[in-house]
Amino acid sequence: MDTVRLVGRIIFGGFFFFNGLNQFLRFGMMSQYARTKGVPFPAVAEGITGLLLLCGGLSIACGVYPWIGIALLGATLMFLALPLRWPLRLVP
Repeated sequence: MDTVRLVGRIIFGGFFFFNGLNQFLRFGMMSQYARTKGVPFPAVAEGITGLLLLCGGLSIACGVYPWIGIALLGATLMFLALPLRWPLRLVP
């Protein structure tokens, strides 16, 4: 059972880690997308989002303070879902 838990933790954490890595590899494209959605300071927001995804995913995958990783990912996903998914314009 411990092996299944370890594999699940690595897959779950790795998903967010690689998405955070993708934020930095495609930084220009991601910040332009955020700009079209009306996110204020899209380059700064993309950098912070990528860092939170990287740290949260790595924390969960390695098992080092996983509750902090869960909190980082939860906060990131909650604040990403609001401006990017709703037709909410924060910047005219």
